[in-house]
Amino acid sequence: MKWLVCFAGILVVLIAVNADVSHIVQENPVTEVCLRCICEASSDCDPTVRCTGEVCGMFRITWAYWSDAGKPVLQGDSPDSQSAYANCANDPQCAAATVQGYMRKFGQVRARRVQH
Repeated sequence: MKWLVCFAGILVVLIAVNADVSHIVQENPVTEVCLRCICEASSDCDPTVRCTGEVCGMFRITWAYWSDAGKPVLQGDSPDSQSAYANCANDPQCAAATVQGYMRKFGQVRARRVQH
């Protein structure tokens, strides 16, 4: 029963941040502390950082990274929209969902490579 309440709480938070991550598994491989460290190292978590060159947002996300992460989008946006990548990468919650999606897909592969 406790897990159901916890899951419902997480679902409410995801809906509240306006990021459409319904196609992404709910388990997050990256902790909030780790996300904050990545953000700090990338841009000092400056919310005014936008697209420069081939990277966008506080996490300095490339189009390829966003695509590999499953193309998460803001609510009402389409992954096929020309502005979907920049809109997501420039939004702190959607950008964090992008990092989670990427690590969900490649995190174990990268960890195995490091061990060898």
